[in-house]
Formats: sequence, structure tokens, C-alpha cells
Amino acid sequence: MVNGNRRFTTGYVGRYCQVSRGTVLKWIKSEKLHAFALPDGQYRITQAAFVDFLKAYDMPIDEELLTGAGQASGAGSGSGA
Repeated sequence: MVNGNRRFTTGYVGRYCQVSRGTVLKWIKSEKLHAFALPDGQYRITQAAFVDFLKAYDMPIDEELLTGAGQASGAGSGSGA
């Protein structure tokens, strides 16, 4: 079940996909990955947008991502411009 209230940093998405934050920013700027900018210029990716991205590009989706287990692993807060 996707909890639409979860937000991920670019750092978290990069670690999950095993790419750099720079790659994640390229995905955002090329509109492959939908994100929103915070007032300070950092980006956040909603759980739904991240799952849609993973499905669209045939990337694996961990059950923890869907259930919210392990949320303290970098999702939701922290730096991630």
C-alpha cells in the first residue's frame, strides 16, 4: 500500500537506485522523475511519484518502500538538494 504522505530526498532516491544525487537531479530536470522544490531549492519526491518512476523504468520495488518499514533510513527529511 502506497502512503502518499511520505516524501523522499534526492539522496535517498539516489541510494535506493544506486546512482548519484546528480543523476537524480538530471531525472528531475528531464521530467522523468516528478518532484517539487522546497523554498531553499532542495527537492522532494513523493512516494507515489517514486513508485511510478520505478515502475516506468522497470526498477525493483522493495516491499519496505510500499509499507513504510525502515522509514528512518533517509526518507522524509534531511538534506537532499
